[in-house]
Formats: sequence, C-alpha cells, structure tokens
Amino acid sequence: MTAGTLSRRLVLLGVGAALVAPAAFAHRVEACFTTVEWNAPASTIEVVHRLHQQDAEVAIGAAAGSNVDVDITKVRNQARAALYAEGRFSVTVAGKSLVFDILGAELRDDSIWIYRETRMATAPGEMVITDTILRDVFPTESNVVNVKMGSRVRSLLFGRGDGPKKVEGLL
Repeated sequence: MTAGTLSRRLVLLGVGAALVAPAAFAHRVEACFTTVEWNAPASTIEVVHRLHQQDAEVAIGAAAGSNVDVDITKVRNQARAALYAEGRFSVTVAGKSLVFDILGAELRDDSIWIYRETRMATAPGEMVITDTILRDVFPTESNVVNVKMGSRVRSLLFGRGDGPKKVEGLL
C-alpha cells in the first residue's frame, strides 16, 4: 500500500465517519407543537396538538400509574393522551376559559396528533394560553403554540416555569 492510497483511504474513512456521526448522535427534541386556528366557515376554534409517541406514553404512564399499559397504538391510550393534553392546555378569551370537545387522535409517523375544537360566534382579537403539556414529566420540555387567525400567525414558546401568555393583535 502506498502513502497516496493510505491517505485516500483515511480521507474516505473520515468523510464516511462525518456523514454517519450526526445520525448516531442525533436525538429528538423535547417539544410539543400545538396549532390554535380560527375556522371562519364553521365558527370554531380548532386546536391540534402533536406529541412524540414515546413522550405521550411516558406521560400517560405517569398520569395513570405504573400498572397501566401505555402502548399508544391502542385507541384507549390515544384517548388517555387526549385527556392528558386537555388537562394541561387552556385558552381563555375575555376572561372566560374555553371548553373544547375532543374530536379524536391519530398516530402519524412517530407522533400522536390530538384534535379538539370549540364553537365561537366570532374570532377573538386576543386570548390567553396556558401550555404545560409534558412539562410535568420532562421539566426541560419546550412547547410551541402557533395561533392562526385569518392571515395572521402569532407564535408562543413555553418553557420551564412559564405561566399563561397573552396573544394580541389577532384580527
């Protein structure tokens, strides 16, 4: 083996290692994503939560106790995850806490998507949102909430110790 061949092999080995290393060290972000959106034709506010499947299993296990089956592929546990999210996410408009119906949940890829809605006569110009989803089991969890009213989008970031946040200028 010549010095040139050895150098080429080392370069190729280095490039290969550099391409593989990010995947080997990559980890999932501890985050929950929520969209709050005004649906004008239906006069509803729709809420969609997206949680990583494993995080949802940990959360329902912590909420229900250690003797509970937490397999999120089971409809019963998807319902538990929806109830879990419902108890940790709230929207207040004009001092009144909105009550959302749970429409359902589904698994897509490695996430559970939870759907909720409530009726309102008109789109709110402002709201107060509280989001503590998964922060009881993952203290460093960051939750992103995108609020869409018409063509406007406002984003909130909830982290450790954050309480309610006001969203203004929605209309």
